[in-house]
Amino acid sequence: MYQRVLQGLGIPKDILKQYIRQYQKNAENLCHTHVIGMSDPTNKLPPNSVFLTGILEIDRLFVSRSPCMEAEDGHVVKVVQTKPTEMRDDEWEWLQSLTFGAIIFGNPRPGDRPLPELIADGDLDGDLYFVLWHKTLLSLIQPVSFTNDELLAPIKDDTAKEKQYDPHWFDKTQRFISRIPHLHADIDQLIGMTYKASEAIDDIRDSDSTSFARAYKQALDAKKHGGSIFLPEHLWETVPNKLHKHLAK
Repeated sequence: MYQRVLQGLGIPKDILKQYIRQYQKNAENLCHTHVIGMSDPTNKLPPNSVFLTGILEIDRLFVSRSPCMEAEDGHVVKVVQTKPTEMRDDEWEWLQSLTFGAIIFGNPRPGDRPLPELIADGDLDGDLYFVLWHKTLLSLIQPVSFTNDELLAPIKDDTAKEKQYDPHWFDKTQRFISRIPHLHADIDQLIGMTYKASEAIDDIRDSDSTSFARAYKQALDAKKHGGSIFLPEHLWETVPNKLHKHLAK
């Protein structure tokens, strides 16, 4: 997944493969890994910046998370290297004392979305983030900028919604549970099909590739939480008729 996204962001395939050969031959050439995402306990890191624990020599990172199927699922972000003005000395010393293995995200400005949400719909409940700091590769990436609409947090609807008691809830729950094995089999098939269909299109920015990629991510969520999977109508012909009941236009 990550190789495809990096190529889609401008890194030539041969240069990417050269890097892979280099770190496979000598682990000291390795400039990427997965780290756990954390929120900023000091609340002093600048918004839309990160702090990578255990390393201070890096000024920017490519950050993504799985599943990353679209070019917009990965971003180059600024890494804090020096103590922010508002941060106390003891807070900065504490951050510097942390061992390698975590990426700490600066908290958002009021009204903005948290940075992890803008990176492949991530969060900070234990997600692992892919980070790459290879200078040559970073210099070749054509970054995707955050739009104002992306940064803006959605307006919460605080209107109270009336809930009505359903006397048949138990029977409905039993029927749903009995369908789970068949439901999972269908969704598993959709997960595989949409992933392969997206990967089969060379241009990651192609609209059909994007549609399949988003359907793949929705199918992963549907397996855990239920719900329909959106796929443009002209792509339904690639999906067996028996699975159309799980799709939405």
